[in-house]
Amino acid sequence: MSGKAVISLTTGLEDPERVTVAFLVAVGAAENGRETLMFLTKEAVRLALDGVGVGVACDGCPGLPDLMKRYEAAGGRYFVCPICFNTKKLDQGQLIAGAEIQGTVPMWKWIGDEGATTFSYWGRVPERRSRRRSTVTAAKEDPMSFIQIIEYKTTKIDELNAALDGWLEATKGRRAASRGVQTKDRDAANTYVQIVEFPSYEEAMGNSNLPETGEFAAKLASLCDGPPTFRNLDVVREEMM
Repeated sequence: MSGKAVISLTTGLEDPERVTVAFLVAVGAAENGRETLMFLTKEAVRLALDGVGVGVACDGCPGLPDLMKRYEAAGGRYFVCPICFNTKKLDQGQLIAGAEIQGTVPMWKWIGDEGATTFSYWGRVPERRSRRRSTVTAAKEDPMSFIQIIEYKTTKIDELNAALDGWLEATKGRRAASRGVQTKDRDAANTYVQIVEFPSYEEAMGNSNLPETGEFAAKLASLCDGPPTFRNLDVVREEMM
């Protein structure tokens, strides 16, 4: 099949659903015979490092490691923004197969004169209309609260909590999360569920775009025994009981 495809991605594991969708598009193009390039910028450059691309974004979603293996097997390539990569002081020796430190000029040379089909997945907070939230005491027009649930297994919970404490300190006064709860499963060894509450989906996405959130997400992945699972939930009813 003729024609090239370029998928631009700016977000890392702080927004696993966006990353998953970008890789689904890239895998689809590569497996259908198109020359395919993923251009990684901002927090997405961390995905080009060995061991970072882990996790399952939602129930029923394919795992990110499987998508990345399929992309590699189909001949997919990555151009990693050199400015973003070097600003974060990352190690080129840890780049995964198919990844190169290349900027926009090499990308345009790769596209050539015939052009390419392009898809962009970037971290702009989408506009959402306020929806009615049902409560026992009142019903009013108000943006829905938002909860993210992260389930993971680790034998390094002390190291993980130290990284979490570092994130809390580094984002003081800027993070949007209003409440966080860490729980341990009584029935499954070394299994934890992190519950993070936000005033709205929009504020949660703004929180995800903080550079420190991307760094923590990568650290979390490195400390887990397997890929963490993310669930993104709109609150549709709440009451005191």
